This record gives sequence, C-alpha cells and structure tokens, in this order.
Amino acid sequence: MRRLATSLASSEDIIIAVENVDPNNSYTVGFSWWNGYRHGNHPDNHQSVFVEYLDAGLQKSIPLLENQILPRFDGRKKTDVEQVEMPIPSEAVRAGEFRILIAKANTTDEDRKVYLGEIWLRDGSKKALLPEILTQVKDCARPRIEYKAQLFALDPVGKRLDPGDEYMPPDCFYIDVVSTDPLIALEDYGKKVSTAQEIELSMYDFPSVCLWYAEVSIYGGSKAENSTVGAVNEMRLIKESGFLRYSRAAVRLVPDSYMPDNQQGWWDDEHWQMEETDRDASHNGRYVKPYETSEKWGKAVTDLGGIPLTYFQTAYRSEDYAKEFPGHMLFNKTYAWKGEEEDVEGEIFTDWHKTWTRNGRVVWGYDYTDHDFQEHLTGVYRNLKKGNIRGLMFDYPASGWAKQGGMEDKYSTTAAAYRNIFKYPYEGLGPDAYVHERNMERGSDISIGLVASMRTENDTDLMDSTTVTRCGMRWYKNRVLYNQDTDSKNIARLQDKKDYVRSVLTMAYVVTGRLLLANSFEQFTPETLWDITRTFPYHAENKSARPVDAFVSASPMVYDFEVDPQWHQVTFYNPDFEDGRKTGIKISGQPVDGALGLKENKSYYVYDFWNDNYVGKLEGSMLLEQELRPGEARMMSVRECLDRPQILSTNRHIMQGYLDIISTDWDPVSKTLTGISKLIGDDPYVITIAANGYNPKESACRNDDTKAELSTEDNGLIKLTLTRPDNRDEEWSIIFD
Repeated sequence: MRRLATSLASSEDIIIAVENVDPNNSYTVGFSWWNGYRHGNHPDNHQSVFVEYLDAGLQKSIPLLENQILPRFDGRKKTDVEQVEMPIPSEAVRAGEFRILIAKANTTDEDRKVYLGEIWLRDGSKKALLPEILTQVKDCARPRIEYKAQLFALDPVGKRLDPGDEYMPPDCFYIDVVSTDPLIALEDYGKKVSTAQEIELSMYDFPSVCLWYAEVSIYGGSKAENSTVGAVNEMRLIKESGFLRYSRAAVRLVPDSYMPDNQQGWWDDEHWQMEETDRDASHNGRYVKPYETSEKWGKAVTDLGGIPLTYFQTAYRSEDYAKEFPGHMLFNKTYAWKGEEEDVEGEIFTDWHKTWTRNGRVVWGYDYTDHDFQEHLTGVYRNLKKGNIRGLMFDYPASGWAKQGGMEDKYSTTAAAYRNIFKYPYEGLGPDAYVHERNMERGSDISIGLVASMRTENDTDLMDSTTVTRCGMRWYKNRVLYNQDTDSKNIARLQDKKDYVRSVLTMAYVVTGRLLLANSFEQFTPETLWDITRTFPYHAENKSARPVDAFVSASPMVYDFEVDPQWHQVTFYNPDFEDGRKTGIKISGQPVDGALGLKENKSYYVYDFWNDNYVGKLEGSMLLEQELRPGEARMMSVRECLDRPQILSTNRHIMQGYLDIISTDWDPVSKTLTGISKLIGDDPYVITIAANGYNPKESACRNDDTKAELSTEDNGLIKLTLTRPDNRDEEWSIIFD
C-alpha cells in the first residue's frame, strides 16, 4: 500500500479495522474515492465495499457497494470525486468489532489498483450529512459550516522597533469552535485566560466599610469620619459588634482632595496630613494624630483585627507635584494638554481648574514608564507596606490611559504603560494585596492578573436589576479573573424591609466577589447584623453561580451554584420592589435551555434558607417554582435524596453547609451520622437533617462545653442545635435506631 497525498492506492484490498465499538450504538461510515492515475487505454476501474465481522466464530460479509466505477481523469476529461455515507449494519455493530474492505471488482488484473480518498466513522444517531448513494462532491450539500472572523489587536501607541529588530507579541486570541454548550464554553474561557495570565486572585472573603460613603450625608450619612482616626474608630466598632467572630473586615480610607495642590502624585505621609479641603464636614482622608503616618494607622487597624485599605486617583495631578517634577509627567511637561501641543502658562490655571471640575481633567498626568517616577512609586508602596496597608482603590483609571503617547519609555505601548499602574502596588504590597480598579471608562481586561477587583458601576449605594444582570452575565469572569465590585451598598437605609436587606446581601454574594458597605457598623440593628453574618465569609473558590436562564430570559432571575453533582445552591431573584413574582425552573433538562440539569429519574429535597422553610421533596421531572415577595431573593439548597439520613441545610450561612460543614460521614453498621462543623460562640448552630425513614436516638459532641439539642418535626426532618461559648470546629454525631 502506498499513500498518494491524502489518498491510498494499493494492489491489494484496502482493509480498515474498527475496534471497541459500543454494540448498543449505531454508526455511519463515509468515504470518498477517485482514480487519479491516467490509464490510457485501460478500462475503467470498478470497486466494491464490504463490512466483515465474526458471528459465532464464522466470518460474515455484507456488501455496502458492489461493482461501482470510479470517477477518473482520462487525459481529456476530469470527473469529480464521489463520496457517500451509509449505515453500518446493526449485526456488525453488535459483534463489537468489524472491518471495512475496499476491493477490486470484476477483474484479476494485478496492475489495477484499489483507491480510497477519505474514510470516516461517526455517530449514526445523528442526521446524515451526505447521500447514501455515490454522489459527486459538487452535487453534495456541504456539511461543514464555514465561519470567517476578523481578529485584530489595537493599541493607541504601537510597539516601537529599531531597524533590524524583530518582535513577536505574546498576546493571544482565544477561539472555541468545539463547545456546544455556551455556559461551559464561557466557563472554559475564563479558566483558560486565568491559566494563560497565571492569575492568583486575592479573594475578598470579608466586607469593607468605605469611610467616604459612610460619612457623606447623601449616602451613608453616619457619624463615621473619613480620617485615620475615623478608620481606627470604625474598626473598633466592627470588633465590638462581634462581627469578627464570623469573618474578617476591612476599612477603606479615602484621601481625595480636589484642590489644585493635593495628595495625588506625592502619596506620602506629609501630604496625606494636609489640612486643606474642598468638601464641607469632611477630613477628606486626612492623616490625623495620633495616627498621622501610614505605619501608625495601618498598625492600629490591623491590631484591632482589621484590614486597612486606601485610595489613589491614578493619574490625576497635584499642581505642585507637576511643577516640581515635570520629568515625571507625560511628555516631560508640567502642562501637556490632551489633544493640544502648545504649552500652557500657570496664570490660566483658574480656567483650567473650572474645566477640570466640570468636564473632566484635560491635562495629562503621570508617566508610569518614567524610571524616576517608578523609583518614587517603589518608595510609596514600601511606606504603605510598612504600615501593613493591604490594598488600595485606583479611582479614575482612564486618566492613566496614555493614548497620545508621551511616555519616557519610547518602546512602551499605551496598554503596557497602563499595566504599570497596577504592577507597582501588586509587587510592592505583595501578590496577596487587594488592588482595585474602578474600571468604568476603559471597559477592558488589560489589568487582569494585577488587580483583585474591578468596579462595574458609577457612584452608587444601590443594588438594582441592571447591576445584578450586568454582573450575573459575567459570572465566568467573577472570582476567576477578578472580583466584581458594584460599588457601595447602603444596608441601613433598607432596614425597615427585611426582604430588601437580604436581597442585596444575597445577590452581592451570588453575582459579585466583594461587598463594599456605605454604612458604619453602628448603624446596623442586631437583626441586620445577623443577616450580614449569614453571607460571610465569601467562598474563596474560583467559581460563581451560573445565570441558568440567561439564554431564555431577557434578564436572568435564576442562579445555580453546583457544589457537587448531588447538591446545588439555587437562587431565585425578584428585582421588583413593588410586586411579587412567580419564578420557576425545570429541575432536569439542559441548563442552556433554562434548566438545572439534574437527573430526571431522581428525587430532590429543597430547603429555603432565609425563610427557614422546607419546600418539599420534588421529582427530577418536576418544576421548582416559588412565589417571591416584592424585592425578595430566595436561596435554596437542592439535594438529591439518599437512602439514609442526610443534611439539607444549616442556619450559619446562605450556602447552607458549603462553608461551615467541614466533613460528614454515615456509618451503616452503627447507623451513625457524624460531622465536623465550624461553630460561632454564643450563636446557636442549627443543622436540618432528612431522616429518610430512620429514627434519631441520641446526639453527642466531642467537647463537653458544647450543648447539643435534638428535635424531630412533623415533616420528618430533624433539627440538631449546637451551642458553645467560643468559636471552634466541633465534632458531632447522631445515632439512629
């Protein structure tokens, strides 16, 4: 046998062996052939095709095609290649293996060859792509769908190359042409980008209080003070509230004076102590004694158990810095107008300031490729790290997008210079730092791998359906490439409507990766504080809930987090604060069609967390449907029914055991259900269990100072309540008879 390009020619029969077939499936064989050899006066070639298999040790042969003439080129006329698809006889498939034989027909001429172009075997349950009779290719439907895509990468400033140099950019395009499920395809995209960018994401498993929002009257309106003294006081309030028993917490200082001479660019303790301010009743993020340095206030917050965060205005200028260090500025000018070439004299600064405050800054700022400025940044972050400042927010990041060039590094592109903004805090504070980008104007992923979170909204303290949908539809990026930040949330304003509070908390957990509070902890009622503790800590797994109705609904209202194939956490969301809404989803079926994708022949328990309600036992063929109250978000645990006692929910966290239950085990011999749970001191911990026909006999805990109470409800569920005086991982057990 010899190969002719992509075809085979043989003086013997061509035999294709097919092994390891599924005898319960059906298969289709397809092939093409053409006699490309010029035969002169030789007669036309004829070929036959057979399927051969063994039946009880005897060889059987079934003809698929007999004595068919091959299309050929005879020197004057060229006949098109022929192709065909035919089903493999079921008896051959049931044999488990078979052979496809292409043989000469009606000739014993040894000089005559057997020819075969392509041959393929595919799933026979699918619709045939080609006719079942030999047909010229030009007359066949083309089964391959053809796509054309134009891919391009654009940077306002191209990569400069010296004569004779070569440069191969490391940038890649990602194209998926094999995935059939868009949900999986998008999740795979997020994972592959994460791998390619070598992302190690810092997770915000804690809430953050923004002192600017908490202080400003139109938002939080609390007694919080946006100063270093205020930061320490707020952290003390958080500690005294008892919240740190449940989770870590952060406080963000916001030094953001908009006076001509301000803290920006300097970013040092001296300028953060500046008394000048342009806002009434605000310390404007000032460093105030006795916490007048980064080291002092950062250490004080840390010693109270908190995480200190701060704030920069990216490339917005301080005029005195620009005048003293023009070499640190783009174009090496104190005043380099955006879109204009001429220099601007200082005396027209007043008009410039009016333009800045009304329409946005019009003068270029800092050059993040300048070596001296980079040395300055290294010192800035060294000082912050010394104070254990764990992260910062970059406000107005578009001001650092040097689209007109002007960089000191003549080989830098705009995107490369932009990444430098985030590279220095990432390296200076450490890879576990919380670097935040207010990514509103750029709208790109250029900074991924260097930032821990990206903001998706303009200034707001609300959570509406648009915000939820915007984040929900990016679930494959959230907690994978970055943590989505929807700006602050004013929980205190909603406290008279418990459903509203719980809805904001739930959807922040489900579709974002961070909760930023516009309130001081002193504003929360005990009931609201309890609700907040039910959503913390946030999980640290690189995964978020899918919007499973994304492709069947204009605005997704159902989110699904698969803990494992037998356990899903399902969220129903009603964004309407005026009217109730019936929401439902099929338990079985394809997720892309708006279903949970669970098994149709299984049964499932459903337990509603916030309402502490046993929804019931549903068949996989049924619809999970709920009547939601106005503005309600309902978190439900959906678990496959087992033939033994099993946990359905806990009252510790909205993920109903995902974060607080370390392990469980069932011993069928002793009929004992055991587990290890994370208990919070003085907070009764309730485990809800389906008995599944077993009767609870007694319960016990490993530690004598943990109190255990066992109760049985009319619906066949069991409640195990554990209470202890301090935080501990507690081993518990229930014996059944």
